[in-house]
Amino acid sequence: MASDRSRLHFWANGSDLDGFERDLRGDDSVFGVVQLDDDGSEDRLYSAQVDATATVTAAGEEFDATWLTVQYADDWWHTESRFPDMDTLDQYRTWLTDRDASVQVDNVYVEEMENEGPDLTRRQRETVILAYEKGFFEVPRNATLTDLAEEFDVSEQAISQRLRRAYSRLVAGNYGE
Repeated sequence: MASDRSRLHFWANGSDLDGFERDLRGDDSVFGVVQLDDDGSEDRLYSAQVDATATVTAAGEEFDATWLTVQYADDWWHTESRFPDMDTLDQYRTWLTDRDASVQVDNVYVEEMENEGPDLTRRQRETVILAYEKGFFEVPRNATLTDLAEEFDVSEQAISQRLRRAYSRLVAGNYGE
């Protein structure tokens, strides 16, 4: 698989799955379509490759988003997602609108934190721990942003942003508000 492509696994359902599959295979932005499961119902599981820079999920990775559900219905993509904080959600929304995507946020749920200490997202925590273990914080450094990005299969910019957000949370949780 080319490194500039993302592989997606997704369920499709509806009354014209053959038409959907035909259109999917005919789309020049979609590669390597494979039907993984067809149980005879109105659901089929597919795998396909798309240009990584063109997907909202790849962009979400840059913003440390977690996709809980993604569904296309009524000519809209409906998602349930988690973001590290409201600022990051707003940055992602801006990223989408800058690319002429219409965005409608229906609900925002802010999770109450039980402890007063810094709370990193799972990805932030994994990144900070790996950076420490690889010697990123040593002087001189034993690891670079490139090394960390390769470990997580994301861009250097994504790692840099993830680390900055983690630093911000750590400082705010220990010394800030």
